[in-house]
Amino acid sequence: MVVLVAPQVTHGNFTQTVYGYIRDQKLEAAITVLQNQWQRIPENRAALSLLGYCYYHLGSYPAAAEMYEQLVRLHPDNQDYRLYYAQSLCKSGMYAEATKAATAVKNRQAQVTALHFAVKYEQDDIPGEDNL
Repeated sequence: MVVLVAPQVTHGNFTQTVYGYIRDQKLEAAITVLQNQWQRIPENRAALSLLGYCYYHLGSYPAAAEMYEQLVRLHPDNQDYRLYYAQSLCKSGMYAEATKAATAVKNRQAQVTALHFAVKYEQDDIPGEDNL
C-alpha cells in the first residue's frame, strides 16, 4: 500500500504551490495537497474544482465525476460544472447517467451535442455511412 504524504506548503503559498504542481504535470502532488484542503473544508469550491480537473486529466474519471457532482449540488447554476460532470460520467462509462446529466446543461448546445455523439459512439450506436 502506497501512502502519499502531503507536500509541505508554506503559509501564503497555497495557490502558487497547487498551480505550480498542475503546470508541471505533478497532478498527484496537487491532489494530495487539495485533498487535505478539501478534508478541512468539504465545500471548498476551489479545492473541489481543481480536484475534478486533476482527476480528469489523470484518467480517474469516476473520482472527477464525484467532485463535479458535489460542485453541481453546491452551485446548481454553474453550467460548466454540469458539463464537466456529464463529461466525467461519459468517460467513466456511465452513459445513461451522462446523458441524463447533459440534459440539465443550458446554453452549451454544441458541447452537449458533442457529448451525446460521444455517448452514442461509445455504445456503437452510430449508423454506418450507408445509412446517412
